[in-house]
Amino acid sequence: MSSRQWRAMARLAESIPGIEERASVTVEQVQTHGWGVAPFPAAGAELAAHAADELGFSHQTMMTIAGHDSVNMKDVAPSIMLFVPSVEGISHNEGESTNDQGISAGIDLLTAVVHRLMSGALDTPE
Repeated sequence: MSSRQWRAMARLAESIPGIEERASVTVEQVQTHGWGVAPFPAAGAELAAHAADELGFSHQTMMTIAGHDSVNMKDVAPSIMLFVPSVEGISHNEGESTNDQGISAGIDLLTAVVHRLMSGALDTPE
């Protein structure tokens, strides 16, 4: 777990007593599911980075602990995730928004990655 995640968990733990008092409730925390951060296959991430470079898009490699399908599938089939910027960095809640330029760029990148995959970019000789 990253230091940022530890800080977030500590901040939550510190706020629970005040929440309990203000709302006259008892909060019980139970972790029912969790997984560590694990990288996606490097070849796929590199393919996407090259496609982004060719399109003139800025990019960075990011780790995720979100429970997206690709996180669970990456050990079964080659998978990566492509992200587009969210306005003000807000993600995974009702305030998330991406402008049309970001959406269009994401579609262009996805199209370029799929084209490369369909052209055999990650095929290995048998």
